[in-house]
Amino acid sequence: MVKNSKKKKAIGHQQEYHHQAAVDSYRNKTDYIEACFKLASAYQDQNNFKEAIVYYRRAIELKPDFVEASYNAALAYQALGQFDEAIAWYRRALEIKPDVAEAFNNLGKVLLETGKGDEAQACFLEALRLKPVFAEPYFNLADLQYRRGQKDAAEKNFSRALRIKPDMIEALNNLGNLFKDRGNFKAAIEHYCQVIRLNPLLAEGYYNLGSALRLQEKFDEAIEIFKQALQLKPDYAEVHNNLALCFKNQGFLDRALDHFNCALQINPDLAEAHWNRSFTHLLRGDCLQGWEDYEWRFRQSRWKTIYPFRCAKPRWDGLPARNKTIFVHDEQGLGDTLQFVRYLPMVKARCGAVILETRKSLIGLLSGFPGIDNLVERSTDGNPAVVYDYYVPLLSLPGIFKTSVGSIPNQVPYLKANPHKVEFWGHRLKNNAARLKVGVVWAGRPLHTNDRNRSCRLDQFSKLTEIPGVRLYGLQKGPAAEQANRISFSQKFVNLGEEFDDFSDTAAAVACLDLVITVDTSVAHLAGAMAKPVWVLLPFIPDWRWMMDRSDSPWYPTMRLFRQREPGAWEETFLQVAEKLQRMARDSARA
Repeated sequence: MVKNSKKKKAIGHQQEYHHQAAVDSYRNKTDYIEACFKLASAYQDQNNFKEAIVYYRRAIELKPDFVEASYNAALAYQALGQFDEAIAWYRRALEIKPDVAEAFNNLGKVLLETGKGDEAQACFLEALRLKPVFAEPYFNLADLQYRRGQKDAAEKNFSRALRIKPDMIEALNNLGNLFKDRGNFKAAIEHYCQVIRLNPLLAEGYYNLGSALRLQEKFDEAIEIFKQALQLKPDYAEVHNNLALCFKNQGFLDRALDHFNCALQINPDLAEAHWNRSFTHLLRGDCLQGWEDYEWRFRQSRWKTIYPFRCAKPRWDGLPARNKTIFVHDEQGLGDTLQFVRYLPMVKARCGAVILETRKSLIGLLSGFPGIDNLVERSTDGNPAVVYDYYVPLLSLPGIFKTSVGSIPNQVPYLKANPHKVEFWGHRLKNNAARLKVGVVWAGRPLHTNDRNRSCRLDQFSKLTEIPGVRLYGLQKGPAAEQANRISFSQKFVNLGEEFDDFSDTAAAVACLDLVITVDTSVAHLAGAMAKPVWVLLPFIPDWRWMMDRSDSPWYPTMRLFRQREPGAWEETFLQVAEKLQRMARDSARA
């Protein structure tokens, strides 16, 4: 987000004189109001705001209703970051002359800096009432609305600012950001290109354009734009971070690491670069380095919107705490929880009791899990109503236990289905004559940041229904389940997923199947944790936990991985799956 950061010129400046000459000229005439004011203005032109304030205040002592001096003093205090003083002097200027739109606009900006958003908004609106054709208050109002998530209102006011001032770079840029947030990359790119046309030397313009291209997965174009940004600003850490992401998503992991390292040499506290570098290390199988960087996730500002957990208790560091209770919270997705609950018996071995906070849909499945003394539903406000001594995020446990590829605790099964539910689903499936009962999942959670790449379509499983002796059963829930109503092979397929209440039902159905074939979703982890044969369909660049090139997973011994050989190429992947499944069906027929 680019702020409206132009230097505000003090009222009454005389640009025809040399600044230092003006200081020398008026320094000995400070008993005169005009001399004090001009001396203060000269100091302000030199960015010597402290001296400027001295002489503005002297002018005001001589003339208490000197509105220009009060306004300029407020500007000087604002430039120094002394916001309370700036607010007081803007208010004083407005008491003297209450119809100055510029004063209301600047007062609103300072109020916004101090967290007084409602008061700031009132000031921007008053500035516009006094001066309807005034771009800056529209921009500042839009900026406030954007911060508050009021994106429709923000779009209108950024646009209004641009109608008044078409070359307002800040509004063009921020409107581009708004479109980028909505996934309207075409509109975002158009606005960023306008920014660059107006200021070809603005590195931030190239950075934002490159970011939009990267999110469109136009990696080669993005790389060239990022290189232009670095020519203008070689120490631009965020550009190196985004360049690294481009190379990572093309599979060039060494080049990605080079740029992540550059970003962190420039700014060692750039949490996003640590977080992103962790995935590259983990994809390469460099687990220990990966877990170290992974801990930076909570330092990212965006994490507050992902998980609101707050805890005043100490964080558990893995040391023995024999009589203490450890509170473990599953701060990420359902699949992450199913993958990493395997560590809870190891936690239990070092402490007195373990509480796991998790989602409602997992409570039934995890009830009675070894290593969990108390299972509680995730609190909506991030403040669990339980008593404990230490807390730890679930996905920090691999790092605490110094997990390497060779030391992953991969004994399966560690999850089991409810026997009564297994009996129910067994009756549902037993009358089918198919030799191989295969569960399938074709789509993940739509809000997942990589869902477009990791999910496929149900109709792409059609080749599998042509294999003699094979029957497909859908385990799909959510919006993608509706695809089951539009397939040509409906006589050879039934989707069970919409009948599931929670994961205990999914687990029971999985227990009655011979094989699960799924894209990268929570069901992959469930089947692997149950020691069920499971084939996982992976995009060209997979999630970090599947690493690169392997056809097996060190996390789940019964899992086989089928990978795209190029981005979006599911057809070849399904041909490999069909060939493997056909052999499995023939072997089953001979048995």
